[in-house]
Amino acid sequence: MTLSSGNVLKIVLFYVAIGYSIPGYAALFITIYILSAKRFKNRFKYSFYTLFKVQCILDVCFQFTNAVMFRAAYSTLFNKLINETDVIKTGVFATAGYFIFYYFLFTSSFSVVLIAMNRVTIMVLPKSFRWYWKRHLSHLLIILFLLPIVFTWHIIAGGSFFVEYEDAYVPDHHKIFGIKNSGYTFVVHFVNDTFVLLVNLVIIAFVVINRRKQVEWLELKLFFLTMANFTFQLIRGMYQVSLGIP
Repeated sequence: MTLSSGNVLKIVLFYVAIGYSIPGYAALFITIYILSAKRFKNRFKYSFYTLFKVQCILDVCFQFTNAVMFRAAYSTLFNKLINETDVIKTGVFATAGYFIFYYFLFTSSFSVVLIAMNRVTIMVLPKSFRWYWKRHLSHLLIILFLLPIVFTWHIIAGGSFFVEYEDAYVPDHHKIFGIKNSGYTFVVHFVNDTFVLLVNLVIIAFVVINRRKQVEWLELKLFFLTMANFTFQLIRGMYQVSLGIP
């Protein structure tokens, strides 16, 4: 069977994507291990590190689901498997995978908001809010994992499937009440990213205003880490919206 130049390019890009993602996965797993290891428990006992570990786990889950549902399906390598296996093409695999993809996409976005709120409250009002985060972190995490269901329930209710596209396959879902994932993705990322940007500006203003006072270097480093995480999530959100995935 002769492959067209377009299909060859899809296959090459798939392997390239898998290759350059390996260092990223390694970094995430190492970070998760360090933040979970008992010997580092005292060093990473604060709420920020728990939130950041959760963010790393979410990123691993999202990237893996993205690789399976979009990169692998679009590579043309699995065309025969998808076409001949109903449970994959139109069954539980397509629905579960598509739901999980968007669930972790939204959960990661809300997680960035939670991390930003953690930084601004602890940096600006450390004495008032440090105890709050310690006491209510578990409750906030429960909300974090439940909230995305509001934006993804329709995928389970309507079901998903793989549709042929450019000699390959991409996932789609049956529209319920005209709900489109691309619309939800845009609104959620726009609101969350705008809010996080404002929060980060508040932190920057706080640091500038208090530049003559001693601001803990650790808090500044954690803020820079939060900014880097926000930038990454912003770029990913913009890319996701630009794809116009239904």
